[in-house]
Amino acid sequence: DLSFNSISEIEGLENLVNLTDLSLYSNKVQEIKNLEKLKKLNVFSFGKNLVRQFDICIKYLANLGINLEVLKMADNKFQKV
Repeated sequence: DLSFNSISEIEGLENLVNLTDLSLYSNKVQEIKNLEKLKKLNVFSFGKNLVRQFDICIKYLANLGINLEVLKMADNKFQKV
């Protein structure tokens, strides 16, 4: 749980290959990236961040080849593209 930490980039998680639950709620993340090695991730919470491009975010997560059971994205300032 990395919630409420003013994190602006997702990085440094590449060695956590067995991570199943990642919460980045209420940070300053603008782009979802660097999750390629987290193949066991099934809960991902990144609500209340600065992510604006919903479609790019969803395409990225879909291409990771992981089976998310829980995806929380509320309270971001998504724009229609």
